[in-house]
Amino acid sequence: MRLIILLSDILTIVRYFFLMVEIEDLTPPVMTISTPIEVPLVDKVDINTIKTYINVSDNVDDMDYQDLTVTNDSYTQASDVGTYSITVSATDTSGNLSTLTFDVDLIDTVGPVIKGTDEIYLYVGDDVLTHEDILSYYTVTDDVGLNQNNMHISQDQYLEQTEVGVYHLV
Repeated sequence: MRLIILLSDILTIVRYFFLMVEIEDLTPPVMTISTPIEVPLVDKVDINTIKTYINVSDNVDDMDYQDLTVTNDSYTQASDVGTYSITVSATDTSGNLSTLTFDVDLIDTVGPVIKGTDEIYLYVGDDVLTHEDILSYYTVTDDVGLNQNNMHISQDQYLEQTEVGVYHLV
């Protein structure tokens, strides 16, 4: 901004004085995330969608997620459930820079798929079935990974019975 100061003395001699006033913006942009970011692994979104979750404001400039630059990203290449880090930066037109590092959790939202028969027939005189024998009738798959040690029968009315009957297992 340019100011002109006009001075005159009693003889009406006028002198002009030119003064330049410069107002600077020294405040960097502010970035916030209102809630932790969790993304289902089966519906993983790209980094540009993740950027939309970030609020960007500045005291002078009108800024939004499109003004963000990704400077570090372990999320994009991720293919497993876990916590991944992203760093973004924002620079306003005055050159003020701010950075934000945050986590994105890739989560498993799909349970395992169990395939196999819903009935097992035995005849009197057949060998009794152990839990391991019964579990061998089924295949279990999961989109994330499967811990075979967690497979078990939690409710067992059969309990290796040899008597005729219908027994439920879960």
